Amino acid sequence: MQQTIDERANNNYLYVAEAVKKVCDIDLVHEMLFMLHASIQNDWSEFENFSKLRQFASAANVLHGMKGTIPIFSDRKTEEIMQKTESLLRTSSSESDIKSSTDDLRFQMQGFMYELDLWVKAQQKITI
Repeated sequence: MQQTIDERANNNYLYVAEAVKKVCDIDLVHEMLFMLHASIQNDWSEFENFSKLRQFASAANVLHGMKGTIPIFSDRKTEEIMQKTESLLRTSSSESDIKSSTDDLRFQMQGFMYELDLWVKAQQKITI
């Protein structure tokens, strides 16, 4: 049996209970979180690499894909920063604006990935 808690008191970036309310299926949410956990590090590394190479259109494409899933589980701030960063990557000629937004997003994503990793580890302990 999988445990559910109101993680808002403990989490700042990952909100499982709110995702369950959005999706209306706890098992599906848990399955999606395990799949996200399996792919997010690679997606984020790809985004970072394209950003460092100044291949902004490619970075925006990677971020667009991530934007399809992460907002289901994240806070509104993370979603807004993802949207802003993607827009800047596609339209801005100001590398300082892109860097600033990417730095803000990096902070949010590091917190999100950390909390996702903790959630997965907790679920693995529950099912053992």
